[in-house]
Amino acid sequence: MISLTPALLVGTILGQFSMGFVVDRVGRKSAMTVTTLFIVLGGLLGTVAHAPTPVGFFWFLTVVRGMVGYGAGGEYPAASTAVSLHLWTR
Repeated sequence: MISLTPALLVGTILGQFSMGFVVDRVGRKSAMTVTTLFIVLGGLLGTVAHAPTPVGFFWFLTVVRGMVGYGAGGEYPAASTAVSLHLWTR
């Protein structure tokens, strides 16, 4: 049986790698906004998920879970950069 769990893990790994470069290029605030949108949109789409067939429903949920994973993975480099910049401000 196929599981939805790897979609979140793969999305997290892809989000960490790609958003690390995006944080360097466009800045952490913009990157954190984009990753938060991925998490929120993925969660909303997962909540209202429907499809005419069970297979279609499964693949829709797989993609949506990947979106949530991508957003969550992208938060790691963006948040760690933000914390490291403000850690020694005293």
